Amino acid sequence: NRENDYQQDMVVLEDPLIFTNAEQPRRKTISAYGIVRSSHAARLARFNQRVNRLVTRTITFAVGLDAVACEPGDVIRFQHDIPQWGFGGRAAAGSTSTTIVLDRAVTLAAGKSYEVLVRHNNDVVETRAVTTGPGTVTTLTVADAWAQTPAAGEVWAFGEVLISTKPFRVIT
Repeated sequence: NRENDYQQDMVVLEDPLIFTNAEQPRRKTISAYGIVRSSHAARLARFNQRVNRLVTRTITFAVGLDAVACEPGDVIRFQHDIPQWGFGGRAAAGSTSTTIVLDRAVTLAAGKSYEVLVRHNNDVVETRAVTTGPGTVTTLTVADAWAQTPAAGEVWAFGEVLISTKPFRVIT
């Protein structure tokens, strides 16, 4: 608090919905170093309260240099094989303007629609509908030609339409 010789103050925020929903109170302490106005601390508390009420799923992950381009506030598309949020890998050599050669086999089931996303080395992401028939394949044919032919080593994600990746907002 600037007006109190920069001594730490405490801002307490209670959620009235907890009492109407007969929920157990959940306490959370947030340290906000560098904030010198209580109004700013109150806004931060309200933001965290709403995030805790509305966010139903969060993830924590560690990445290499491939994902350094995201920052807090960005919406990222997350792909992981275990929760079945698509399948992913790196493009192998031999892709064309209407195909992508994958570094692993993927299985396409009959009667389902699939898509493939490619993040090119210049950070442009292209999404294309897959026209390859049912079966297990390492080369996918896409409905529309790529604006850039996928190069070896570029990141791809594959899955059913709208399930190939899962969107998440970067918080920290």
